[in-house]
Amino acid sequence: TIAGGKEKLREDPVDIPSIISEVCTLVENATDKSNRPILNPRVQFHNNVESGRKAQRRLPIIEGDAYKITQVFYNLLTNACKFCTSGSIIVDASVSSSKDMLEVSITDTGIGISPENVKRIFEPFEQESNSSKRSFGGIGLGLAISKEVVQLHGGTISVQSTPGKGSKFIVSLPVTAEAVELALALGEEEHDDSQPMATSGFARPRSSSTLARRESDLSSKAVSRLDDDETIVILSVDDDIVNQEVIKTALSDRYEIHVAMNGFDALEFFSTRSKLPDLVLLDVMMPGMDGFDVLRTIRDEKNILPTTLPVIMLSAMEPVDKAVLRSLKSGANDYVSKPFDPDILKARVNTAVEIKRLRQIENESFHHSRLLHDILPTHIVERLVLGEKCISERHDSVCMLFADIVGWTTMSESVPTHQ
Repeated sequence: TIAGGKEKLREDPVDIPSIISEVCTLVENATDKSNRPILNPRVQFHNNVESGRKAQRRLPIIEGDAYKITQVFYNLLTNACKFCTSGSIIVDASVSSSKDMLEVSITDTGIGISPENVKRIFEPFEQESNSSKRSFGGIGLGLAISKEVVQLHGGTISVQSTPGKGSKFIVSLPVTAEAVELALALGEEEHDDSQPMATSGFARPRSSSTLARRESDLSSKAVSRLDDDETIVILSVDDDIVNQEVIKTALSDRYEIHVAMNGFDALEFFSTRSKLPDLVLLDVMMPGMDGFDVLRTIRDEKNILPTTLPVIMLSAMEPVDKAVLRSLKSGANDYVSKPFDPDILKARVNTAVEIKRLRQIENESFHHSRLLHDILPTHIVERLVLGEKCISERHDSVCMLFADIVGWTTMSESVPTHQ
């Protein structure tokens, strides 16, 4: 896990200007759970980090995990939007004077942070409260995990703030001297196409980890067995916009994604629809009603079994083993730690959906078998189940009249007329 310091990062050639450009576009178009823009109309949003070929010459390419770096910047920008109701938010980037760091700054004219809170702003939420019910909206990865992601890249994250005037967050990521020289060279040639740069963290390159490959194989096998004409509905319950966007990007090519921004919206979804979703992705830490409360309502009050509705819990709670155990004991089918690899999430979802489909087939087969045993001799049922054409020892002419026996039509169509 990230918090445990065991997360394995990708080593992509990362184009920071392109990532900043895409994150800024996403933030400018993002809305909160009430469908209101998270960027106040009175706030001027400025991206001073150029993208494209000109930026690649001005700023060096760094090595890192494009997906996680994207989440860090999205987290910082959405925080700036939440606490800035007027004035401006400015994003800028430059190479440090020592030429060994690429520094990205996010400056806002928001409410600012008190000196006491500046000292603990990067501390995990768990140190302030063990409750999974937050009284405020989610902030994506959280500043604590954002800091750990940056540190795993060998960088630093800091903040300068004045209450009532605003804040400035600075992310410094290491860069090689060769990369700096290449970026500054006037005669820089095009980058080798054989090593494409990772630009968008939401369009993440295929994971190279062993776990991701294994889960991806399972995912492919499961998807190949799904009916192409079948619409599979997934309810994603998470109070953070970036997580919802990542989930949509990872799964919307195969599934119909419905979004609930908190636990109350999730339960309303169940109350207003005649049909259950095929699967639920459920965040643990949400304001008002946490994921465990939602899961308890689904399993106990609504009496919906895990075999009927798979639920996958998503959380950055620590320690992970206790979070997993609590989730499974509460009735979850699976657990995925945040920040998650989209490839692994997709594989887990595909597998859960496939298991549910196989159980439905098994249940249908069981009911059909019971029906046959009720109306036919056991030795004939056994032959029918084995697919034998001759299901009877004798071939006497028999005339049978049935009055609307459920399931009989399907079974009788497989029996030759002369029998």
